[in-house]
Amino acid sequence: TSFAPTSAAAGAVISISGTNFTGTSIITLGGTPVTSFTVVSSTSIVAIVGTGTSGVVSLTTPGGTTSLAGFTFLFSPPNTIPNISNVFSPNGDGINDVWQLPFLQAYPNATVQIVNRYGQVVFLSNGYAQPWDGKFKGVGLPVGTYYYIINPKNGRDIIKGAVTIIR
Repeated sequence: TSFAPTSAAAGAVISISGTNFTGTSIITLGGTPVTSFTVVSSTSIVAIVGTGTSGVVSLTTPGGTTSLAGFTFLFSPPNTIPNISNVFSPNGDGINDVWQLPFLQAYPNATVQIVNRYGQVVFLSNGYAQPWDGKFKGVGLPVGTYYYIINPKNGRDIIKGAVTIIR
């Protein structure tokens, strides 16, 4: 009946919801088999996206084969560092007010940690549903450089770098 995320790269986890999943033998995304999958219950499956193509999510169970359209495969070569902006300006003008990391939509279990120059954690996120707005405990942080650690939590390399707040 549904799956999330609707867009993902190789190695990402996709959750599939429906009915009568017991005994599922094949899952494909856009016609390409997933790397692996686990039938969590008769209504829930988690699968690891393989090298893929966009198209339908298809499952074969003892009761037959069913599919649901709308999956988009995001090409990202293994262990390449995505383009990450290293500056943003959370000044309330509606332009670059949050630190955008759109590639993380494909990694719903990723963690994002941001620390100041003293090593104090000023932002921590499991997933990245809410982009960092340059605040710590509701208060805008000062202009400066902060350091991030992004763990995709799917076997890909941890990404480290710096991001600067300007106003």
